Amino acid sequence: MSLEVLPQSQEAKKLTVQFKIAKSDSETRQCQSLVAEVYYKKLGITFSETQFDPDAKIELYPHRYLMGLVNEELVACMGLYLHSTNPERYGKVTEQEIEQLLVEAGAANRYSGKYIRELSKFVVKDEWRKQGIGKLLMGASHSKDFIHMEEHQSQPHLL
Repeated sequence: MSLEVLPQSQEAKKLTVQFKIAKSDSETRQCQSLVAEVYYKKLGITFSETQFDPDAKIELYPHRYLMGLVNEELVACMGLYLHSTNPERYGKVTEQEIEQLLVEAGAANRYSGKYIRELSKFVVKDEWRKQGIGKLLMGASHSKDFIHMEEHQSQPHLL
């Protein structure tokens, strides 16, 4: 998906932003690098693929990424957790608790607590902020193509 962005400035310049799901290991590493750079600089948080420790400010990398590219440069990305979401890790929320909430809401026939997803680690490079890229990335990250990538699954995912 490509969109054209006109920045809100006195001198409008036209940008073409491409949104792409990171599919290769190289693309995933680029996203992980950008997330790690921004989170460390702004919040002092580091990342790991296997362990998390909130007291030591160590978080898990997301499992998937949506990339925001301008002239093939990664300028923004959004992560997606497929499991081990923050509510599950830090809040100790279980699949059974979510199932119960779905029953109470009358949505148990449409959704399942098995398919929880979390959009997280939303970053935009400093020099690309305040140009509308983040808003577009946030919208694109809610697309079915990004969140619901498993074709064999009949129930939609819960964000």
